[in-house]
Parts: sequence; C-alpha cells; structure tokens
Amino acid sequence: MCLRINDRWYASAPIETWFGNNVIGGPIQSPGQIPQNWFYDERWAPMTGYQPKAGESIGLFVCAGDARNNFNPIKERSNIVVVPLPADGHAAVFVSGG
Repeated sequence: MCLRINDRWYASAPIETWFGNNVIGGPIQSPGQIPQNWFYDERWAPMTGYQPKAGESIGLFVCAGDARNNFNPIKERSNIVVVPLPADGHAAVFVSGG
C-alpha cells in the first residue's frame, strides 16, 4: 500500500498472502483498520497510525516473496495502481482500462 501523508508518498508491503489465503487485511476503509492491522508499529513510520479518509488516493501493489521479513529472492513488484479509498461500508469495483 502507498499512502500520501503530508504531501509525501510512503509505501510498504505489510500484508502477506499466498494461494488459498485470500481473506486478509480486513476492509481497509473501516475506521482504524489500516493502523490496527496493516501499519501497527514503528516499523512502518510515518505510516504508523495513519488511516486515509474516504475519497483519498491510495496506491496498491503486489510483490514477490516475503518482503515483510526481508525474504524476497525475486526482486519484483507490480505496477502501482492509485485509486480513491471507498467510503466505509461501500464496495468498490475497478475495471481494467486495457
């Protein structure tokens, strides 16, 4: 995830997932979800404690390996997709612009 805090972008890959584990991280637009379950300690400062507001632009990406624990022998990541954070309780549908 990428967050713009005080007009500066910060990025980190705090959530781990793998085949068969696709329910992770919780609904990121719910109040407190990101600071409680994504960037919950000082490893992610200044993202620690930050919850973007509905409509705020956030960036999302995926990367190979276990970047959270510095085990990523393949140094790759996807492009970053910037989207507005949906309001709490609302789903967002994104369609490829292909």
